[in-house]
Amino acid sequence: MKQRHEIGTSKFILNDNIIYVIAGSAQPIKRVTEGDVTMLLGTPTDNADLSQEFLMLKRTGLGVVMDREYGAYKFS
Repeated sequence: MKQRHEIGTSKFILNDNIIYVIAGSAQPIKRVTEGDVTMLLGTPTDNADLSQEFLMLKRTGLGVVMDREYGAYKFS
């Protein structure tokens, strides 16, 4: 995983001294898609070249489901 900052700060989220290990074929990151796509049409007369714009919305989510088979190595 790449190192990230907390939102609005310069503080790192992940500890550089810990390595996380996931054993087996577990896939802990789950992605879900819910419902249908909502599409809103723009008005062609809003643009000088009469091109039309579309806004597409889709509800998705991510989650982490940890299995029993995981561990961490901590370096001191």
